[in-house]
Amino acid sequence: PLDALSPREREIAAGNPYKTIGGILDISAWTVATYVRRMFLKFEVHGRASLIAVLAQRGFRFRKGR
Repeated sequence: PLDALSPREREIAAGNPYKTIGGILDISAWTVATYVRRMFLKFEVHGRASLIAVLAQRGFRFRKGR
């Protein structure tokens, strides 16, 4: 369920490049990558495209930027 996403994970799930997300949230691209890997584990997927597909199927609303 989407309830499994933390508020920060919801911000990161927008689908932008790691460096862009890091700049928007004022965190490093490495930190963004760590959050994304944790989401891979939560949703049992092995790539960003699969993660985005699963989130979209579950009704996540994607936003570019803030």
